[in-house]
Amino acid sequence: MAHQQPQPSCQQQQQQQQFVFPIFYQDSSSTKRTRAKSSDSSMDEETKRQQCLERNRQAGNYLILERKKAQQQALVAKADKLISLNDSLKADLNAMREEAITLRNMLLQHDSCGCDVIRQYMLPSVHAAQNTQ
Repeated sequence: MAHQQPQPSCQQQQQQQQFVFPIFYQDSSSTKRTRAKSSDSSMDEETKRQQCLERNRQAGNYLILERKKAQQQALVAKADKLISLNDSLKADLNAMREEAITLRNMLLQHDSCGCDVIRQYMLPSVHAAQNTQ
């Protein structure tokens, strides 16, 4: 009796088919490297140089734009600080003006008390008020 080998299943046949490598045919002229002519070579070098210069220009422009953005943001932050400082100083100035008016009113209340120091202080104010009328 001859021993028969079992028939491969459909799955095994598909797996065997997957391992088959396709054969590609190439034109023999495309695989050979040919030396470029000198004019083409210099042209290629010039093209490469121009492309490199253009990439450098673009990178430089990007860096310049980033630097300008950073400077603008710094100026905006500085402007915000100066605006808040200005507002604070204006509020202080108004408070001091109000305090000066309050103190002058207190001095005016003591005009009739007979103190020579207060009269000497009030004398220029009285002359200025009389001259404006």
